[in-house]
Amino acid sequence: MGIAQKITNGALWNFSGFILRFIIGLISSVLFVRLLGQQDYGVITFIMSGVFFAGIVVNLGLGTVMTRSIAAFRGNGEEPPLLSMLEKITLMRLVVIMLLVLIFWFSEDLAAMVNKPELGKYLPWIPLIVVSSYFQGTFKTLLTSYYEQKYLNYASVVEMVLKLGLVLAAITLDTGITGFLAALLLSQLINGFQLLHHAGKKILMHLSRYSRPVFMLRSHLKQAWHSFWVAISIRLLGRESDVLLLGLFHADIRQVAIYAVVFGLPNMIFEAFRQIIGGGLGLTAFTELVHSGNYSQLRTMYSRLIQFFMLLLLPAIIGGALIGEDLAIMLYGLEYQGIMLPMAIMFFALGWSTLNSITADLLLAMNQEKNLMRAQMGVGLLNVVVNLVVIPDYGAMGVAMSTSVANVLLTIIEMWLIHQAIRPEYPVRQILWYLVISVVMGVSVFLLPQAFYWKMLVGMLVYGGLLYAMEFQIEKGQNIHWLLNARHA
Repeated sequence: MGIAQKITNGALWNFSGFILRFIIGLISSVLFVRLLGQQDYGVITFIMSGVFFAGIVVNLGLGTVMTRSIAAFRGNGEEPPLLSMLEKITLMRLVVIMLLVLIFWFSEDLAAMVNKPELGKYLPWIPLIVVSSYFQGTFKTLLTSYYEQKYLNYASVVEMVLKLGLVLAAITLDTGITGFLAALLLSQLINGFQLLHHAGKKILMHLSRYSRPVFMLRSHLKQAWHSFWVAISIRLLGRESDVLLLGLFHADIRQVAIYAVVFGLPNMIFEAFRQIIGGGLGLTAFTELVHSGNYSQLRTMYSRLIQFFMLLLLPAIIGGALIGEDLAIMLYGLEYQGIMLPMAIMFFALGWSTLNSITADLLLAMNQEKNLMRAQMGVGLLNVVVNLVVIPDYGAMGVAMSTSVANVLLTIIEMWLIHQAIRPEYPVRQILWYLVISVVMGVSVFLLPQAFYWKMLVGMLVYGGLLYAMEFQIEKGQNIHWLLNARHA
């Protein structure tokens, strides 16, 4: 099976799994926001953002090293030294985990330092959840590197259902924030053992007991260092950084809950596109193409992915900007009135920056970590500085505007770096067609006086009808054929 066939099949499984995860995730978020209220939901969102950043520190950039090393070995027709790789990476991460546990032992003092004493009793959960996330992540990386997207999506859906059930039980028993965090920890541990069992059965048990090649981790430390700072820098532009800054520097923790909805709803929608080549699938495929020297196919795959993303992104951006607030009120309640402007801004910015799921993986595959890190760190630090200025007075609105501008800027820089490296051809004409029919769809939605769910239906029908007319009446189906031919590239 060729690389393009593997990435296409993996993308189909990623997208199919995402549909189920999207439905479960949407149900979960609606129930959690409504049942917990803005205050508790703000606290939980703040703690989970801390978990996310602590997880990046524990990862040390070694997850990317693992994905790329396995892909490089397999691209050269060699068997990767998995056991040695897992042993050495785990030992390095254990040292960091122990340091985190020591730091959060003094959680009440840390909370008092930032004038948030009410958070002190919840901070010790951060290292516990980080350990379970690391346990999961190691085997997710391993299974992704062997194109096990079908099973990974199944396991992810099972975990989400389990988490939803455990959290609802905790809320029903009135265990509050502590019960919520305990339920999350338990669901991650169960999922981690599930992934370990499958990885052992499909991959690890087939390794030779007598041939134990050694993985030279020291030679990859520079790559891990760059990947670590790339992960940190990109999160300076994301929800986690914004939530931490809002929680620390705004007097009202409810601003965290408001921003979580403003960011979370469009992010949940655009996650569909990121999942198409997500979970390391894009990085794995791009790396194999780079190591095999097939730059012609690399340019073709990049162009096709850009066109496919724009086909779906443009109507989602315009439609979401128009009906986002109505959708948020219907799902989360009247507490979230008045967020149309930040919601529209976020739909545009997150839609455009979804292309980062392609550009960042391709830059990493081409050993452009340093350039990627510089771009992300520069724009990320700028975003943090601006956020620190606007948060005290403008809260969630100020953060939404600052982060949106920064994300758009970063995507433009990454696309420019790729253009300088491989000089791809862009399907400009087709993308302009998608933009025109998306604008026509937006105008029809805006002028329609009915409720927003009728607007959604009309918008989809208008876009689908115009897209059909463009592809098969004007373009004679050439674009569809061009995209589908990726399976045989």
